[in-house]
Amino acid sequence: MPSGPMIVLAVLGLAAGFGGTPALAADEGPSFDCAKASTPDEIAICGDAALSALDRLYTKAYRSLKRAGHRREALATARETMRRRGRCGADASCIAEVLTQAVEDFAAMGAQVAPPSNAEPTGWAEDHAPGTILRERCHMGVCGFEKVVSVMRKAATSTGVVYELTSLYAQVEVEIGPDEEPRYEDVQVPEFSGAPGSIWVHCSISRPAVIAHWGEPWDIAPLDVGNQSNVAGATAVAHAIYWYVCHGENVAADDIYTPEQVLDAARFGYKANWGWGGDVQTQFQDWPSVLRFLDGSAG
Repeated sequence: MPSGPMIVLAVLGLAAGFGGTPALAADEGPSFDCAKASTPDEIAICGDAALSALDRLYTKAYRSLKRAGHRREALATARETMRRRGRCGADASCIAEVLTQAVEDFAAMGAQVAPPSNAEPTGWAEDHAPGTILRERCHMGVCGFEKVVSVMRKAATSTGVVYELTSLYAQVEVEIGPDEEPRYEDVQVPEFSGAPGSIWVHCSISRPAVIAHWGEPWDIAPLDVGNQSNVAGATAVAHAIYWYVCHGENVAADDIYTPEQVLDAARFGYKANWGWGGDVQTQFQDWPSVLRFLDGSAG
């Protein structure tokens, strides 16, 4: 997994989701005084290390937005977040989803979101090392690779953040073994040449997507993040790119989804099988239309 100041998953050794984590040390609690916790959501946060880390990150993002001069927006978002969190009761997954969405919202409005050392991944990865090699599919005797040139924040939407991944692409033909099967396990990273290309990724809990533009029109591929039964072919490549750009996890397309990654997706708040794209239009003629679709205002 890439290093650096990116928001990454702290593996806490849970069997599933949030809840049931070890007792908290004094410096591992949430941003508020647990001695005064009285509501079910507050009590749930105080008893769960992952939720406590997420609450601390939420508070840091809130304060960052206020310091950036957006006090009114920060207060309005915080009030709505507290109402939604309260309706969760003691449901840890619900609380995690509400706080994660709030951190996304604060970040989209200009908050500087940096995780505490043991935080869950509640923001989007901001640091990607140039030269990182991404392994795409190996199929029909050919393996694809990408070499990262840059990952740049492109735009904010009401539901997430769009990043532009610029990379070099190369394919390598795979040697055929004595059994007349491709020896994919022996493939080496090839040399890269030619001009770099770009693809865009919408990092969003509610509307995750990869966007391509090979001419006209713009093509959007809505992703069912965390659903291992709905990933095959080129879709696996899109998911692998999404995980690298949004969460800093460099997983080969052929290895999506491992049990650990399915668990990661649940902890982030993704809901497999919801298929948000459905049968709606996913081709658009211009960039503003793409953003409206990602916002949820076009379909």
